[in-house]
Amino acid sequence: MSERILWLGGNQPRHLYYANKIVETFPMVGGIMQLRGDSIKEPEGLSPVDSANWRQHFEERADAEKKYFGEQKPPDIPILKVDKDTLNDIDAVNF
Repeated sequence: MSERILWLGGNQPRHLYYANKIVETFPMVGGIMQLRGDSIKEPEGLSPVDSANWRQHFEERADAEKKYFGEQKPPDIPILKVDKDTLNDIDAVNF
């Protein structure tokens, strides 16, 4: 029986980078990619210090991803695109 690899990840550069690295060595049968926007909603009720730390963390993470991973495209495999509401739908299960 041959191994079958299904990639599960997001559309962020760090996720696409590792998917592309894996597919260089192992044959992937497909991927399920959760589409996320560029910004993450800050939780309500944070103190001013926590709010500043929240923004700084995600700004620095975005800068680091650009620096270390650059622009990434999904690997050339069949990919089902989902969002947080469709991730567990029957389409994903069947894929």
